[in-house]
Amino acid sequence: MKLIHSLVKVPFLRRLIPSLVRRAMFLFKVYKINYKFDNLDLHLDLRDAIDRYIFFHNYYEKEQVAYLLNHIEKNKVTSFIDIGSNIGIYSLILAKHLIDLKIYSFEPHFKAFERFKKNSEMNNFENRISISNIGISDNEGLLYIDSPQNLGIDQSGGASLSQSGINKVKVNTLDNELDLKNEHLAIKIDVEGHEDKVIEGGVNLFNNNYVFMQIEIFDKNYKNILSLLTKSGFKLIKKIDQKTANAGDYFFEKKL
Repeated sequence: MKLIHSLVKVPFLRRLIPSLVRRAMFLFKVYKINYKFDNLDLHLDLRDAIDRYIFFHNYYEKEQVAYLLNHIEKNKVTSFIDIGSNIGIYSLILAKHLIDLKIYSFEPHFKAFERFKKNSEMNNFENRISISNIGISDNEGLLYIDSPQNLGIDQSGGASLSQSGINKVKVNTLDNELDLKNEHLAIKIDVEGHEDKVIEGGVNLFNNNYVFMQIEIFDKNYKNILSLLTKSGFKLIKKIDQKTANAGDYFFEKKL
């Protein structure tokens, strides 16, 4: 694996090596593997683009995770809420570094949720991380999850909640799911354009706690999300650009 990770750093091999290795794996139908990442044991499905990227590049939002982890430690955060947790990289890393941190994770994409559960079990975090297979929105009920299709499966990257579709999922509000008061919270939101609904359903939680928030926002939605968070008392403190999407990871803070 070290050789593959070294080769994909060479510009003209960056696409070639993953393509060749992927073809070989698919020829022999080796899709699901266990992989060591940042001293964590991960169960990956190489048909999924996010899992494949982690496998080939041994990398996942390193700058964002480091900034979040540093802020959590510095501000004595007691609970971490992972909304749109996918296969659980953020939650797993924080569970590994911060043994007293309470972690609540929400992922509506069923296959990503299953891999997250497996990853939690493989790292003995079953009692450390609360994982729910629901979406977070502005009301309790049912919505649909719209997932890009590739290699015969619903991709977890880019999956978003919508009013129509095929696959129904349960949704609930942050306020209904968590009754936390007078705590120091860190919240990560990665919901592919559903951020406004998440925010609208978490007003009580935001009002009753110190909140440090990392939120992925598409450029086209930035003004609306900034307005919603500003009205809720949040202050923008940092932005980390994403290289592969018209979006950024923004960090906000709201003090009690």
